[in-house]
Amino acid sequence: MTVRKRVAAAGRRACGRVRQGDLAADGSPAPAARAGRGLARAATALALAAALALTAAVLPGARVALAGGASYYSDVSAGAWYVTEYDYVGYVTDRGFMTGYAGTTLFGPEDTITRGQVATILYRIAHDDASAPTDPASYATSSSFYDVPGGLYYTAAINWCAGQGIITGDTDAAGNPTGAFRPEDPVTRQELATMLWRYAGSPKGGADIYQWPDGGDVMGYAVSAVSWAAGSGIMTGSVQPWGTYFYPAGDATRAQAAKMITQLTCPSIEWGNVNAPSIQ
Repeated sequence: MTVRKRVAAAGRRACGRVRQGDLAADGSPAPAARAGRGLARAATALALAAALALTAAVLPGARVALAGGASYYSDVSAGAWYVTEYDYVGYVTDRGFMTGYAGTTLFGPEDTITRGQVATILYRIAHDDASAPTDPASYATSSSFYDVPGGLYYTAAINWCAGQGIITGDTDAAGNPTGAFRPEDPVTRQELATMLWRYAGSPKGGADIYQWPDGGDVMGYAVSAVSWAAGSGIMTGSVQPWGTYFYPAGDATRAQAAKMITQLTCPSIEWGNVNAPSIQ
């Protein structure tokens, strides 16, 4: 199955089913107490997910509330844009794409998301079975990147993403691979757009990136990806008194990533009918 077909299939599954996560956002095993709560959440979320799929089919563009984000985490406010606009945090949590920090009730919505975490999320979307590397028994023991240790939660995910061409690692000034991936570094907005675009199969077309005053700051490798993400409504810009900017080199937050992953995997909702927050 190609990556393009895989993301389409994952989107169809994600909109109508729940996959419980088994790791915290930082990759460490989630506590048993959280696993217990996950069982209780699953029954409710299954019904809600079915309602979501049905409502989206009957009323395109309808906003369907999920019993999730604000009730799952102590640092997710019921009034935050990533809950009121649509419960993006609840969506990615119910499906196991993202979870909270191990041993806490925190999601860290305003924390930056790392490159290793994004790789793991994409692997979780593509692999909704027991082979996912979020099972400690499946952790890879080595990686082609010298700075990706073996046996960590993201090792197998990074290996898979590299094999699919979703990530390539760093290059030097001459364009030669350095062998580094920097899994613990924050992912920039243009890097995240590129990873999502490649995961989706590098589709053609998109919006004019020069709609933003800083559109010219988008690096060459990310131009097509940012254009696609903007045209698809997956990413927009930051509305400021002096204009709307994209901030391509700015770090992406976990809440922003939750929204982008929701929009990527649940295409049945007409996202253009959902009010946009100040930055995404």
